[in-house]
Amino acid sequence: MSDENGKAEFEVTFPDDITSWQTFVLAMNDEKQTGQDQDLIKSYKPLMAKLAVPRFLVQNDTSFIIGKSLNYTPDSISIKTEFKVNDSSSFSNNSICVNSIIDTLMLVAPKDSLAVTYSLKKDDGYFDGERREIPVYPVGLEETNGEFFVLETDSNVSITSDPAMGKVKMYARADMLDVLEDEIDHVLHYKYFCNEQITSKLKVLLAQKQIADYKGEKFRQDHEINKLLRLLKKNQIKDGLWGWWKNSEENEWISLYVLETLSMAEDYGSKTFVDKNKIAENAIWHILNTKNVDTRIKYLMILKRYNIRVDFVDFIHKLDSTGTKNFNQLLQLIYLKQLTGVSCNIDTLNQYKKTTLFGNTYFSDENKRLSLVDNDIQNTILAYKILRADTIPHNVELQKIRNYFFEQRKKCYWRNTFESANIIATILPDLKGGHNQFHKSKLFIEGDIKKLVSEFPFEMEFDPGQNLMLSKTGDFPVYVTTYQRFWNPEPKYKAEDFVVTSAFSTGSNTLKAGEEVVLNVHVKVKKSAEYVMINIPVPAGCSYAEKHKNSWSETHREYYKNEVAVFCQRMNKGNYDFEVKLIPRYNGKYTLNPAKAELMYFPTFNANEATKKVTIN
Repeated sequence: MSDENGKAEFEVTFPDDITSWQTFVLAMNDEKQTGQDQDLIKSYKPLMAKLAVPRFLVQNDTSFIIGKSLNYTPDSISIKTEFKVNDSSSFSNNSICVNSIIDTLMLVAPKDSLAVTYSLKKDDGYFDGERREIPVYPVGLEETNGEFFVLETDSNVSITSDPAMGKVKMYARADMLDVLEDEIDHVLHYKYFCNEQITSKLKVLLAQKQIADYKGEKFRQDHEINKLLRLLKKNQIKDGLWGWWKNSEENEWISLYVLETLSMAEDYGSKTFVDKNKIAENAIWHILNTKNVDTRIKYLMILKRYNIRVDFVDFIHKLDSTGTKNFNQLLQLIYLKQLTGVSCNIDTLNQYKKTTLFGNTYFSDENKRLSLVDNDIQNTILAYKILRADTIPHNVELQKIRNYFFEQRKKCYWRNTFESANIIATILPDLKGGHNQFHKSKLFIEGDIKKLVSEFPFEMEFDPGQNLMLSKTGDFPVYVTTYQRFWNPEPKYKAEDFVVTSAFSTGSNTLKAGEEVVLNVHVKVKKSAEYVMINIPVPAGCSYAEKHKNSWSETHREYYKNEVAVFCQRMNKGNYDFEVKLIPRYNGKYTLNPAKAELMYFPTFNANEATKKVTIN
């Protein structure tokens, strides 16, 4: 209630911190007239310490961090200021603070992340301070060298390793489900979230749910499934389809991949936002208005997946009468016929059947291409589905194809999230029948190390350069991964399919604190490429001046503490420029890790700069 002068007042005790409080006033008189107002109240501590540090550092960076002591009282105050690094005192000073004191500390980044504290203290015990965690990244690029083996009863393999790459890790499993769970975990921890990767994460979570049901375990990730479903709904464009990223143009194969996976989610009990009438309308329109064989087959697959009734026989007859089809289209059409009950002959597969050195089976037309949806792996997945759907059992052939998939995990994992998710979803139903192990698998390690392994999973670490031979006994395969991971602190300049160069707009690697600068990255594309990712590291002493959106050549970009990731759906042969606007803030000497361009789904095709040094004065 207000007093006789119309004033109302009350006391508020704010927390002992620097804060802003949005204050709202609502009023009403005895005639039911109302009014409202709002204001911002800023609260300060009378004496406080503030710490300013880089958001990250790279190993061996030298940075001058800043501590400020601020006195808002009318009196001069005697204080002791102190810097601590990882709780050890690195600097202290006794002084008289009139208005402010600025302290600096030279910090050399160690190998591991560190914590820095700046504080002030009065003689009467008054204390204030701030603590900041600073992540420290290694210099250079991470590289992985490894092999994956499927050991059958009559097979043995030799292990090779590079003495320059450090310790070798070996991991062996005797259950395919263990391998798949490792791959699922790898997909789920992939840090990017384009619509394909959201969908692949959803697909492997559905697989994880099946594995949990099979093992009689409680599945605890339904909230993650629902989170991914919400993301897909949020990223859906107005015509009910999807692009590569949220605001990019419609992309046919991604839209169909999303719809297929949403249908799987419904099969496993999730409630989705799919409008089947809209799907039918869109699909039939595309089928009737395009001559593209891939488009027509894929939309017919979706119609079948959602049990939408159309004259499949007539549509398939028209596809049959279409001109020459490539191997991938032929496989799609055979599988579509199987699903819709149309007569088909699968003997055509035999002319495309190949075997690896390990005797495993895959299917290829030997037309090597870097298409994400048309390559040996994807074609073999289709062939696997066709053989499984055939009226004649192909159990031995299917086992050899599954072994081929595992053989392809040469870098410890399959090549990309799309590949991983599709392989897992394809072969998982055939692995859930359980393994009644009449003869338990055993792994024999011979050579410089002699060991008999009968309990799985098994792992060990050994020195590089040792000669080892692996073999096994038992009824079921043993899956062995060996790999070496290392950071190359001095990566060499690499220019093959791409050429990547970068430079600051000032023309110099010496920057002035407080003056905005642009990091320009130039990418020369020698051959047209799809789904390219450009990683642009930034110096630790800088912050982003502006996080601007995509340029004309970009589909999407993301900002991280230590780098900007730029995604381009298609880059024709030619030259491309990308900008990152920065503000140098902290004096010191910093490492600028190499800018890199690579195919996102086939990362062995890449190029990078060498490491650079940057000075901020």
